[in-house]
Amino acid sequence: MPQMHPLLWTFLFSFSLICLAFTFTILFFSASKISPQKNSAKKPQLKNLNWKW
Repeated sequence: MPQMHPLLWTFLFSFSLICLAFTFTILFFSASKISPQKNSAKKPQLKNLNWKW
């Protein structure tokens, strides 16, 4: 087994971290778009105003 370069190890580690952050952000945005809990918690007043008008 040839020993890997430390630069390659750091590159792989940083790449995996970036991929994890990317997937987490995509999951967070898709969940916030799909689930109406955050939207209703953020702006329930706008819905009430639209309903009154």
